Amino acid sequence: MRQAHPLTVAELGQIVDAIDTDRVRGVRDRAILLVGYASAMRPSEISALDVEDLLRKPTGVLIRIRRSKTDPDAQGQLVGIARGEHPITDPIRVLDAWLAVRPAGVGPLFTCVRHHDHPDADRLGPRAISKTVQERAIVAGFDGIPVSGHSLRVGHATTAAVNGASIDRIAAQTRHRDLGTLLNHYIRPAEAMATTSRDLGL
Repeated sequence: MRQAHPLTVAELGQIVDAIDTDRVRGVRDRAILLVGYASAMRPSEISALDVEDLLRKPTGVLIRIRRSKTDPDAQGQLVGIARGEHPITDPIRVLDAWLAVRPAGVGPLFTCVRHHDHPDADRLGPRAISKTVQERAIVAGFDGIPVSGHSLRVGHATTAAVNGASIDRIAAQTRHRDLGTLLNHYIRPAEAMATTSRDLGL
C-alpha cells in the first residue's frame, strides 16, 4: 500500500482553486480540505466534529477533538487553526462560508449534500471525507499521485518541518504520542526532499 502523498500548500491551493464554489458541495469540500490541512486531523476526526466543538478566538478557531486514536479514553484534545494570509487558502474564511450554507443548528459540522446540491443534517463519514479529498485532487490534475484523506495530515506535518517548525510544535498539533513515528515518517522524508540534488542543475 502506497503512503499518502504529503500535500504542499501550493498543491492544496491548486486543488481548492479548481473547486466550483457556486455550488454548496464545493463550499463544503473546500472547507473540509483547508480545515483538515490546517488542523492536521485524521479523516475520522474531521468526520466526528460537531459545530459545538468550535471555539472562536480573535486570531482563529480552537477545535475540541472529543476522541481520537491518541486519546482512546476521550479526555479531549484541543487544536488551533489560525486565520490564513490568502483568501483562497484561509481555513477560517472557507469554514465561515460553509457554516453560512450548512443547515442551521447544532450537530455534525460537515454534513452530506444530496441531489440538487441540497445540504442536510446527516454526518459525512470518514470514508466520504477521504473520497472527497481524492476526487478533488484528481479533478485538479493529480492523477496517479496517491492523494488521500491522510494527505492533509501528513502534508501539514511535512510542510511545517520544511518551514522550520520544531518537532515539539508539530507533535502538539498532530497529537503524536510516538515522536519516533512523527520523526521517521513525517520529518525525515521532508528533510530528505531538501536534497542537494536540487542544486545540480539537472
